[in-house]
Order: sequence, then structure tokens, then C-alpha cells
Amino acid sequence: MSITSFNEWHEGSMIEPATNTPPTNPVTYLTYNGAYGTSGAAAQTAYLDRTAFWVPQYVAKHG
Repeated sequence: MSITSFNEWHEGSMIEPATNTPPTNPVTYLTYNGAYGTSGAAAQTAYLDRTAFWVPQYVAKHG
């Protein structure tokens, strides 16, 4: 299994924890709010949490 993330916010591919308030200069990004139905502090680790959820299921099925 390989998990690759380039943290491309604009493409919806990010896996590192993030702050709820994105940088404002020079480019402003959207926040993680709404990722997998989460908001606030829970949204900051939404992608890490989903990865942690799915990896054991994959390993159990595929070894």
C-alpha cells in the first residue's frame, strides 16, 4: 500500500493536519471545514482520520 499526498489544496488532495485559518497572503485558500462532515478542530485532521480509518480495513482484507 502506498499513500501519496502532495497537499494540493486546490485539487482537494491534502493529508497533513492543518490550521482552521489558512494563510491570507499571497494566496487565500479554503479551510478544511466540511471535510467528511467535520468542522473546526475536527476538520484539521479529517484526512488523517479517514486514512487511519481505511488503512486497517485494507490491510485486514488484503494483508
